[in-house]
Amino acid sequence: MDIEPGVYPDLSEAEYRRLNALSRSDLLRWAYPTDKKIDPMAARIGTAFHSVMLEPHKVKANYVKGPDVDRRTAEGKQVFADAEEHADADDKILIPHREFMLLREMSDTVKNHPKIGALRRSAIDGKSRAELTVVWESQGVLLKARLDQVTDKAIIDWKSTGCTEPEQFSQSCIRYRYHVQHAMYQDAWQAASGEILPFVFVAVAKRPPITCWAHQIDQRDVDHGRELYTTLVGLYARKGSE
Repeated sequence: MDIEPGVYPDLSEAEYRRLNALSRSDLLRWAYPTDKKIDPMAARIGTAFHSVMLEPHKVKANYVKGPDVDRRTAEGKQVFADAEEHADADDKILIPHREFMLLREMSDTVKNHPKIGALRRSAIDGKSRAELTVVWESQGVLLKARLDQVTDKAIIDWKSTGCTEPEQFSQSCIRYRYHVQHAMYQDAWQAASGEILPFVFVAVAKRPPITCWAHQIDQRDVDHGRELYTTLVGLYARKGSE
């Protein structure tokens, strides 16, 4: 789907994926084709996590809790497959029972956190903007980003994580190239709005003990992420012109 540079507040996740522009994930998959692929179920649950956190009014309309079965057994697999088929027929996404209940627990943890709970409420109440699509051009290449939340003070990115403490998450930021995301999303917002906003991750543990915290990547790592992504965009632009 062709699109011009700008900010698009009303595009769905599905529409975003169809845009004729490169996302961070697209760029990294192009540059590192041997990287481990994202499991489709993990991606499904990750999308549900963002909906639970920022757009809970859409959860009931878009998602359904899976049956409480053991999917390692033949019977459990069949029951789950039948439930998926029914969900598809209703144009909904099935989330496995265990993960669905975990998302509820994560939501409660965030809700009860004095600062992060307030941040979440600002998105739900419309006092800050959520799920914004930004399209911008760099070196002749059209790029896209989906910003979880933008307040008047910062760009917020919500992450579910297997880490249970900030130090672990800090290390995983580089491993999963979140420093590239930080740089790209800051640049996206600056290109679209003229504002340079701080970028903050909100991490929510998906393993006991369920906790949440805010995290900012060291500026030296952000600079490295910016150098990496701009280099890759330049290589992509030259390859496209060959």
